Amino acid sequence: MLNVSSHNPISDNLAAPVEENTSRQSPAAEITPGKTYCRDRAAKLLLERYAAGEREFRNLRLIGADLPGIQLCHADLREANLSRANLEDADLTGIDLAGAKLVEANLVQSQLSKAELGEAFLIGTQMAASVCSDADFRKANLGQANLTNASLQGALLQESRLISSDLSGANLQGADLQNSYLIETNFDRANLQSAQLQGAVMQGASLRNSDLTNADLTGAILMDADLRGANLTDANLDGSVLDGAQHDEQTVFPLDFNLQSIGAAIG
Repeated sequence: MLNVSSHNPISDNLAAPVEENTSRQSPAAEITPGKTYCRDRAAKLLLERYAAGEREFRNLRLIGADLPGIQLCHADLREANLSRANLEDADLTGIDLAGAKLVEANLVQSQLSKAELGEAFLIGTQMAASVCSDADFRKANLGQANLTNASLQGALLQESRLISSDLSGANLQGADLQNSYLIETNFDRANLQSAQLQGAVMQGASLRNSDLTNADLTGAILMDADLRGANLTDANLDGSVLDGAQHDEQTVFPLDFNLQSIGAAIG
């Protein structure tokens, strides 16, 4: 298995620095762990090592790599740097990307079920129509990410940051978003049935025509949120703050919920 030690030959073969006149060097001599990779060479080596049964590629740097459709199921890429990489339609089932950098990466229609992405950096990442069921995004930064129509059923997103992200049409049924930062996040038409949103900061979030049936919003901050057309049947709003939240005649609140007591705006 691959080890990130500087003495490991596999790690060495995945860390070629971008330098001139390396053709006269042996493959091992070309490698310096922690340096910036020659993308084409590193991608080729990654595929070769994975095909040979290797799974541990920690700290790998493949910034801007073009890897559409790649299969890296259950690989260990903790703290790797794949910023701006093209991983569209990739199969990353069960991959470990904890602490990895995927800033502005392309993960459109990728398979990330049961992936580990805790504390990962996914700022501006394109993840439309990706499948992230039961994935772990705890404390990850997904600010301004595009997750339209993504599947996040059962995903763990506690204390994650999804500020100004687009999750319109996404499926978050049963997802855990406790204490997450969802400021000005777009949840239009999203499925949030039975989602755990206790203590979530959702100020200015758009939840138009979303389904929050049985969702737990205990202590959630929904100031200035847009709830027009939202379905909150049997949702728990105990201790939530909805000052300035918008709703209309299509909004469905829990039975016996006193809407006037929270100062929500009708519009």
